Formats: sequence, structure tokens, C-alpha cells
Amino acid sequence: MEPSFSFSRAIRHLAGEGGDAGFELECSQAAQKRFGAAAHGGILLPLDTPLAVRTGLVTTSGAAGAFSIQTTVQSLIELLRNQMVVRQAGASVLENLSGTVSFPKQLTPGTANWVAENPGADNSDADITLGNITMSPKMLTSNTSFSRKLMAQSSLDIEALVRNDLIQTTAIALDLAALNGLGSSNQPTGILNTANVNAIAYGTDGAAPVYADFVSMETGLNQNNAPVSPRRAYILTPETLAFCRKTPKVSGQLMGGIVAENGTINGYPPFVTNQLPKTLTRGAKSDCHAAVFGNWDQLLIGTWGALELIVDPYRLKKQGMVEITSYLMADIAVRYPVAFSFAKYWSGSLL
Repeated sequence: MEPSFSFSRAIRHLAGEGGDAGFELECSQAAQKRFGAAAHGGILLPLDTPLAVRTGLVTTSGAAGAFSIQTTVQSLIELLRNQMVVRQAGASVLENLSGTVSFPKQLTPGTANWVAENPGADNSDADITLGNITMSPKMLTSNTSFSRKLMAQSSLDIEALVRNDLIQTTAIALDLAALNGLGSSNQPTGILNTANVNAIAYGTDGAAPVYADFVSMETGLNQNNAPVSPRRAYILTPETLAFCRKTPKVSGQLMGGIVAENGTINGYPPFVTNQLPKTLTRGAKSDCHAAVFGNWDQLLIGTWGALELIVDPYRLKKQGMVEITSYLMADIAVRYPVAFSFAKYWSGSLL
């Protein structure tokens, strides 16, 4: 059987608990060569390294003796993406980047003029103008700790516990940055804070969504020549989606809600997440929810190198704990801001 990367073996080795971590060290060395990066006393994990995960089973027949089975799961990067609703919606992921990445972008077009046969003057020049979009690595880090006793246990669920605890926080934070990153405080800029994204019209106070709001979000893309893509989709809060399921398109109409019987809104799939803000303020309302519609393949998620783990068996030694810190370098960019529309002020008290 092909060996698989084990978080718990790597952590026990780095914590000085012994054990055979030969395969894990080989993976780290391969990652150092691949990305030209040092491990800084820790271990590098290529994002396409297979993981060993065991799932415990309880059987009603003790005579059978089959208390567990071994299951092969997705590679680390796929598991990270599955935690991200923006990736499910179709965001473009750029892996193994190096240095600052720049995308040249045309900002204005040239022009064409109708002229007479012999106008007597040259046609005026109309040069295009260019700009660029850049992505540069920003450090995403998380800390956790495990007891030495826990790491020494042979429970079949320990590997899954270690793996999930290490990557869950990173996955959620990256997804949140794509949607609502501030663009300051070392954060990437998310869609809700990107300039020139289409915004639907708002009243003085927060309101409940109506069918016309969703039409306006789609119209914003079409009016600005946003690329037509099969990756167009909505991302909503659970409360907004629930409200739309029970609300008719037209007041008093019993059939044909905002969310159709096939689960789509105007033919586009809605994805649901609690990552979108729910406490935005608009006038008298401070419980407003956000929603986004867009061509999600125009959202770029870039990663630099491997996920790095640093194990410190000393800082919490008097508590019998081992501290683990993970590092991932990533950034977010939007090719065309007009390929997205948002609504920010749908009041939660009205949903």
C-alpha cells in the first residue's frame, strides 16, 4: 500500500516523542526542493500530499471483530477547498505561485470614427490605457495545542482529530477573506470591500429582500459587460435563503417563490454560508445581512508554497502540552469587480 502523510506521526517526531516519521520527512524535503523554501525547524506539507485518515466503526457483532475500517480521503488542498463556499461556487485557485504576481489589465478601449473622403485633418489618436492587478503573499497562521497524553494514545480517531483541528481554522479564514477581507490589517481584500463592485439600491433602513433585488444584482453584471459564465451563482446567509424559499416573487402569489422548485434563483444556484456578515448597520437597523451574486471564476485565490507546521514542545511543557502553529501564504484578487454584485442591507429582523 502506498504510504500516506500522517499529521500525528509528524507532530510526535517534531515534539521529540519518537516514532517513525520517515515518509513525512521525505515529503517535507521534497516540498523544500519544490518550493525553494526552508522548513524553519518545522515540516513542510505539499498541498497535494495524500493523508492517512482512519474512521472508527462500532459493530453490534463482537464475534466479527471488525471495529474499524481504513478509508482514503481527499488530498489536503481539496479538503481545504471543500471548506470554502467560494471555491464550491467556482472561484479560480492559483497554486504554487512565486513572488508578486501581476495581471496586466486593459482599462479603456480605443475608438473608431466615421470620416469624410478627404477630411483635411488627421483622425485623432485614441490610445488604450492599461493597469494591473497584483497578488502578493499574505501570511495566514493559526495556533493550537495537544496534550502529550493525547498524542501518545493509539485511538484510531486521533489522526482525524489532529488533521481537522489544524486545517479547519485556516480553511474558514481563507474563505472569509475571499468574501469580506478588509484589505487592511494584513488581510486580503474580499469582494464586499472591493471597489466598483455593483451594489443594489438601498432604502434608508434595512429591508427584506424582494425578487426585484435579485434581478438588479444580475442586471448589474450584464450592464457592465461582465463575462457570461456557467459559474454565476449567489452566496447567501442561511436566514436570507430561508426567507427567499417562503417568499413569493409577486405579493399574494401562492406559487413560484423567489427560490424556484428546483432550488435555483432565476436559474442560478444559491450557496449558503455563515461567513457573510449579519450585523451591518443601515439607518435604524444593525442586523443587516449581506449577499453576493457573481461570476465566481473571476475571483482568484492564490497560494504560495506549502502549508508549514511548526511544533513547539517547550513553551507549554509544564502543562504537558505541545503547541502547533500552521502557516499558509495566500492572497485574494478580483479580475473584474463588475463581475460581482452585492446587497448589504437586508435586515435580519425582517427575514
